[in-house]
Amino acid sequence: MGLVQPVLGRLNEWCRVLAAFPVVTWSSFVEYIRSCVNLLATEEHIRELVNQLVVIGEVLIPVLSCVLRCYI
Repeated sequence: MGLVQPVLGRLNEWCRVLAAFPVVTWSSFVEYIRSCVNLLATEEHIRELVNQLVVIGEVLIPVLSCVLRCYI
């Protein structure tokens, strides 16, 4: 089973639970995915998950953060 369906089912819950939501750091997002969805998810799996969530319009990634991440 992929990560998209379980994450979609938890997005509303995360809005209530995560104090910083809807703006969260990458490390917080990765930690939350691993603790609540799949302990074995790698960063590559989670990057693909984020790409899929962006395509279906569930999450937004500011362009500036993408540019900065490329140079860091």
